[in-house]
Amino acid sequence: MIVTIDNIKEPNMKNVLEVFILFISIKSSTQQCSDSKKTMEYVPSCPRSRAEWNAASDFKKCANVQQTCVQQSEFVYHCVINTYLNATVEVCAPAVDILGQKCAEYNTGGERIQEHSKTNCSTCPFRYLSSDSYLYQECYRIIHSNVTLSNDNSNCDSKIRESEEDNPYVAATWVLFSILVIIVFIIVVRCIRSRKS
Repeated sequence: MIVTIDNIKEPNMKNVLEVFILFISIKSSTQQCSDSKKTMEYVPSCPRSRAEWNAASDFKKCANVQQTCVQQSEFVYHCVINTYLNATVEVCAPAVDILGQKCAEYNTGGERIQEHSKTNCSTCPFRYLSSDSYLYQECYRIIHSNVTLSNDNSNCDSKIRESEEDNPYVAATWVLFSILVIIVFIIVVRCIRSRKS
């Protein structure tokens, strides 16, 4: 018998499966986009309003960037924190859902926008679109409380780029985690079936 959401009788198992499927579908949408990396620039601050975001987006011209990641209309402006919580970056990338009241980050090693797992954002909703990061200024305050940016940050930029390149294991970690969750799910379903028999 094939296990589907409809033939699971236990309500808790059905909820767990639905959350797991949602999680996997959202995680699989956070694809690597190497074309985004060439658009990344370190900036001293990010937009604080929709008007500032629109102006920065118009200036960045993400719709004109030649890329092969997504449809051109889905390659959009972002201003987010970096992985190391020491800079803000402007980048053109596909918008993704950010989950778990976390801040959005651009990961140069993974060449993607994703949630920053070590941030806790009390003003962020559980789920929001990464291109709406300007609405959650708390995330930028994390950076500015950790680092004072100087006018000449070229040395800082090269050190940040070098250290972010060393993080190629992010995708592999998610794949292994997903496989582990599937195995645990199968074991739980089999245990429930054997109890009913």
